[in-house]
Amino acid sequence: MSIRPSVSTVFTLAESIDPQETALCFSGIIGVTIVLDLMIELLNEVCEHNGHVYLELARSLYQELMMLGIISFVIFLMNAEGCVAHAL
Repeated sequence: MSIRPSVSTVFTLAESIDPQETALCFSGIIGVTIVLDLMIELLNEVCEHNGHVYLELARSLYQELMMLGIISFVIFLMNAEGCVAHAL
């Protein structure tokens, strides 16, 4: 009888996940997404009613946020692949 060493794989990951904590995390992400979407819609309405300058400002803000999202996604992918060394 051979004893297999404890190896953590993707298939054994589900054993260590707490369902309540996961549901709370997903609920928080969905809640924040809904609030941000409502705020963006409100910002668009305010910009449409107050003139071209604010609409251009909102467009610039969206572009900056998109660039930050892309940068953070690339860093996440690099970290997941092991390309980024951790300082601590």
